[in-house]
Amino acid sequence: MLDHKPVQELASELGLEFKGNPEVFLNGVASLDDAVEGNLGFIRSQKYMKYIDVTGASAIIVPRGVEVPQNGKAFLLSENPYISFAKVLKTYFCEEPSFSGISKMADVAEDACLGKEITIESFVHIGKRTCIGNKCRIQSGARIGNNVKIGDNVQIFSNVVIEDNSIIGDNVILNPGVIVGSDGFGYTQTEMGSHKLPQIGNVIIENDVEVGSNTTIDRASMGSTIIGEGTKIDNLVQIGHGAKLGKHNVICSQVGIAGSAVTGDHVILASRAGVGDHIKIGAKTTVGPMAGVTKDLPENGLFSGFPAMPHQDWLKMAGTLAQLPSIREKLRSFIQF
Repeated sequence: MLDHKPVQELASELGLEFKGNPEVFLNGVASLDDAVEGNLGFIRSQKYMKYIDVTGASAIIVPRGVEVPQNGKAFLLSENPYISFAKVLKTYFCEEPSFSGISKMADVAEDACLGKEITIESFVHIGKRTCIGNKCRIQSGARIGNNVKIGDNVQIFSNVVIEDNSIIGDNVILNPGVIVGSDGFGYTQTEMGSHKLPQIGNVIIENDVEVGSNTTIDRASMGSTIIGEGTKIDNLVQIGHGAKLGKHNVICSQVGIAGSAVTGDHVILASRAGVGDHIKIGAKTTVGPMAGVTKDLPENGLFSGFPAMPHQDWLKMAGTLAQLPSIREKLRSFIQF
């Protein structure tokens, strides 16, 4: 906690340039809207500087290069205020969970391989020949199947399911209700109905990935479904069998990615976007909310709408659609005349 901490001392710890009132002492953090005297806040960009005189915060982390007023507040200048503020939260407000060992009420296979300083809570199941690395934490109700490999410093929250043969890298976070390696949705239609193709592949989640609550990642029919290093996945996302996501993707809530789709590195899929099967999306491309991707997209693009099109084209189309009622009335008047 920031217990009456001198603001200049915090600036020194963060390696930030300091300007303004050196007599400020900090007692907490808050958003600019909710801040009171003694609180630390942050401003991400120049456009939010208009709030600097109306916030109750006594100290504010601001972008380096902005002009700060002489208004009795303290200012910490950062190349990335968001990152600097995150460091404050992690250092002073995020208590590291304590090591508590393996509960007697956990069901761990005799031939499972467990690393050092693992916490396994009650009612966890760990299957045969599964290996778990060092400093992992597994909460109550998680089920880990057979032949699973889990790296170091992995956090597995309550009611997570990791099916057989899955591979999880280091520093991965699986939030409550995540399912890794569920049966892929592989069917073909016949006169007798749907015929299922057995899904015998697995899921590979690389290092530093976080997966949000109630997200499902299906195993491949053959080969692997792959989630690339550093990718962050929101809650309520569906990733189909055989999909391959690149490194450092950002996948927002309620996105659906169909089987065998491929994304490059640093791709962003906004909320409720849908990606068709076998589609390829180039690196550093952003797909807007509720967009439907029906064909391959190039690198470094911004796409919106259904079917997904360049964002500027979609804006023109949306503007035209908004005018259709008035155009219709004009046409009706013309026809009647």
